[in-house]
Amino acid sequence: MNISFPSVSKKHIRFGIILLISIFVGFLFNYLNRPETPTKKKDPYAGLFDRKTDGLIQEQTLLANKAVPVLKISNEREKTVHLSKLSISSTIENGVARTRYDMYFYNEQNRDLEAELQFPLADGQTISYFAMDVNGEMRSGVAVEKVKARMAYEATVRQGIDPGLIEKTQGNNFKLRVFPVPSKGSKHIIIEYMHELAMDVKHSYYYLPLFFKEKIPAFSYQLSIVGEAENPNILRSCSDDFKLSEVSKIYKASVRKTQFLANKPIVIRLPNRPSATVAACEQKSNGIFFHTNLKLPQKYARKEQVKKITILWDVSSSRYLSQIPKEISLLKKYLSTMKKGEVEFIPFGFKALPSQTFRIKNGQSTELLQAIQKLKYDGGTTLNQLPWNSCKGEEILLFTDGLQNLGSAKSPLTTKEIYCIQSAIKSDNGFLKNLSRTSHGEFIDLCSLSEKEALERLNSKSLHFMGFETDSALGNYYPSAGLGNNGILSVSGKLKEVRPFVTAKFGIGTKVLLKTRIPLELNKQKAHANLEKMWAIHQLTELQENPKQNEKQILETGLKYRLVSDFSSLLILDRVEDYVQHRILPPKSLQKEYFKQLKAADKEEKESSYDHMRAIKKEWKSQQSWWKTHRKEPKKKRNRSINLPPPSPDDAIILRDVNVQGSSYESSPPPPPTSVSANSSDQLTAFIPPVVENDVVANMHMESNQEGEEIQLTAGYGLGNSVGAVSYSWTNASNLVSSFSSLNPSVGTYSLTLTDFNGCTSSTVAARGSLHVKAWDPKSPYMKRIKTVPLSKAYGVYLEERKKYASQPSFYLDVSDYLIFKKQYAEGIRVLSNIAELDMENHSLLRIVAQRFLQLGEKKLALALFKHLIELRPEEPQSYRDLGLAFEQSGNYNEAIRYLYKVVKEPYDGRFAGIHCIALNEINNIIASHPRNLKYDYIDKAFIRKMPVDIRIVLNWDTDDTDVDLWITEPDGEKCMYSYPLTANGGRISNDFTQGYGPEEYMIHAAKHGTYRIQAHYYGDHRPTVNGKATLSIQLFKQYGTSLQYKREITRRLNVTDDVVDLGEFVF
Repeated sequence: MNISFPSVSKKHIRFGIILLISIFVGFLFNYLNRPETPTKKKDPYAGLFDRKTDGLIQEQTLLANKAVPVLKISNEREKTVHLSKLSISSTIENGVARTRYDMYFYNEQNRDLEAELQFPLADGQTISYFAMDVNGEMRSGVAVEKVKARMAYEATVRQGIDPGLIEKTQGNNFKLRVFPVPSKGSKHIIIEYMHELAMDVKHSYYYLPLFFKEKIPAFSYQLSIVGEAENPNILRSCSDDFKLSEVSKIYKASVRKTQFLANKPIVIRLPNRPSATVAACEQKSNGIFFHTNLKLPQKYARKEQVKKITILWDVSSSRYLSQIPKEISLLKKYLSTMKKGEVEFIPFGFKALPSQTFRIKNGQSTELLQAIQKLKYDGGTTLNQLPWNSCKGEEILLFTDGLQNLGSAKSPLTTKEIYCIQSAIKSDNGFLKNLSRTSHGEFIDLCSLSEKEALERLNSKSLHFMGFETDSALGNYYPSAGLGNNGILSVSGKLKEVRPFVTAKFGIGTKVLLKTRIPLELNKQKAHANLEKMWAIHQLTELQENPKQNEKQILETGLKYRLVSDFSSLLILDRVEDYVQHRILPPKSLQKEYFKQLKAADKEEKESSYDHMRAIKKEWKSQQSWWKTHRKEPKKKRNRSINLPPPSPDDAIILRDVNVQGSSYESSPPPPPTSVSANSSDQLTAFIPPVVENDVVANMHMESNQEGEEIQLTAGYGLGNSVGAVSYSWTNASNLVSSFSSLNPSVGTYSLTLTDFNGCTSSTVAARGSLHVKAWDPKSPYMKRIKTVPLSKAYGVYLEERKKYASQPSFYLDVSDYLIFKKQYAEGIRVLSNIAELDMENHSLLRIVAQRFLQLGEKKLALALFKHLIELRPEEPQSYRDLGLAFEQSGNYNEAIRYLYKVVKEPYDGRFAGIHCIALNEINNIIASHPRNLKYDYIDKAFIRKMPVDIRIVLNWDTDDTDVDLWITEPDGEKCMYSYPLTANGGRISNDFTQGYGPEEYMIHAAKHGTYRIQAHYYGDHRPTVNGKATLSIQLFKQYGTSLQYKREITRRLNVTDDVVDLGEFVF
């Protein structure tokens, strides 16, 4: 059967295809546009916890900083300079505040005074302007390298001309030095500082600490707030009539008072600035600067509980300013969560003290807390000697203010997390932040955090800003990472070219959890934006957390933006000539004349230049000529007998046979001895008639601060060829001995009984002699009290007396000397180290402490301080000489020679003339005494010459601009001094130092036997230190430059100006 199908035309086929396609497209369209099934977005912070905080600043946090400027006057016990007028003005714009102090100081005295204004600031605040009246006109300070600025300032003061200097000390503390504050007159000074406002999630805050303790005769304050969208509020005020009013979108308030006690702070609350969704930008010729306030979610990850903790607890005297109860409370609550654990507790100050181990059970830490409460806070601070790498804990809790004064602070290399907890207004937060960040720990400031917030940071790892994503156009930004405060982190950065956004990274530890784009918008209101300067301030804040590593960059930023930093200061000089002399560019008003004079000065300097080393060689050659001229006679053969004629019955014999390696003096001055010229190796035979009757008692008082006294007596001589008998006994209140070997070298008066005694010779011990030292007896009330109690209670009495005398360096010197004399070395050294705490930048005080440390065998501490002194005073040859001699005493002879040669080869200021040859003597002494393994081929061979001498006496002092003269009276009565520098016996004294620290040196090649009297003539100084007077250090050498060299050192504090001081007698 045939089946036929209807025919299908092409038209029908085409239609079918189109229909099918339409159906497919419709289906696809509906599929693609179907409603999405809701899905849960992945949370980048999954697993983290929310902090229970409202993100608002607590009022006590704002009011924690109560520091105000404090004025100090050199060598004035009573306050004779007062703040007579104070005008403060503040301008707030775009979240940045500029605060200006306009001050007048009045001097009640009839003489000019040098003033020092201490100006402590909070973190993030930087001094940006300084001006002072010069010849009736206000002159602005210029930014200068810190050391150069100080050198120029001090050189100008020495000329009696008007300079001013403001510099940064340790932490965020600043010091203004000004000279003079005229007698019965006023000094006008202006200081301005900049900072960013404190913020929380809702508001910004301006805070002005007004906590003055005395009434101010004329006081005023003016506030201006520019460009804020909403009404600001006054939360706290110094006066009820301080009210805000608006004029042309500028809010203003002011107050003016007379005889006003400004002791109430001012707190202003402002509307918050733009959120983190936008960063303001500012186009400058050197780049595009941006600023943003990042909002950080208050998230954290719980920290794994540790079982072992190391606590490092600062017990230095600066910790008196810390809130110790607050720290103890935080620690107690932190340990309360530990069910079972162990705490290694290490207190530290000038060194790490013995550690203790405490067990924690069920969160109970009673024994540990009791031990902390019993601690005494005393002495200096060093963090460099802490046992970072040997700490037993899994983490380290460091309780300290971060202020280190016994050497420069260094960040330790440790693999353990360090949590730095501090609670003092005056602290080095930058160092502590850097220490915490580099060890992946936390910095906890109890001045700005509540106990609850601090505890949360100890128990957790906070979400933090981890920097911006890398971009070729992105330059430096600061901070490079951080937590911020109250959920806000302020970041300033720099771009090389325009970008629409930057990408911020957030995370925990080293793990990035979220990236967020921050749009960049150009700020069209260019005026007063301050974005570039805020970037510079942010940069300094971070770089100065590790100043040593970032010195070059810190200096460049400080100079460019005229900011006071660790390495830049603001300086004002009086005359154009002063700027020219020190090659410092003055303010614009003086620059035309400056460049004119500079051209002429450069030409003159070139024409008058001379070869420094040639001049030193000439001086050295002159000393060699002296040494050759006054040389010893050739040595006589050993064991040679010399027969001397018998002396007359009128000849007197004295007790010269006592050899004390310590301090001693006879109760009454002896008559002159019979004079005999001979070498120390000769045997002498003499026939001396008896001049001392039997059973005569000779009294002697002994004092010593060294162990191992050597006391020897040689035989007496009788008539004819027979030797008479000598019997002796030594007695004191508690001891009776029959021989020198069993004599107890303690303080007391001893009686020597001589029987059948006809004469006595000098001790035959090589290179030794009697040294009679005039003892220093500080007749002060505190020492009288300390000496009256048993030794076990002396330290406790000192701590009580410290409340009255804490600011006097002499107090610590006197107590330290007494404790060390009584063999209480640890306590004595700790008391001594307090002097470094008084002023961490005072080179005179630090030099005293360093020298004492060296004498007491604390070589590491001494070297650290001497190295720091070079940083403070690189322009003074004494800095290098001190370190060189310290290296010598430490046995590092190559380093000793290297630093001593710096004294020789550099041309220093003319007031130090003569020190070069003294250093050459010391170099040659090291080479002669320790010839093995020395490297000194870099020294000109003309300077290498052995010139041993019988006696060398060196005088140093601690105070600059001081005139002290060394006087040596030789056995025949001839006096060697600055006006009579060369005696007939060959005694020679070095150049007279009238404006420095010394040294002055006396040497004699072939010394006559007899007594050499040592005196110092103290003419006075311009800027006294310890108790208003200088401190002397005297080194005495016998057989200097030989293997038999013997050294003794004495320290003496001067008391009366223009007086001759007896320092001691040296018997050769």
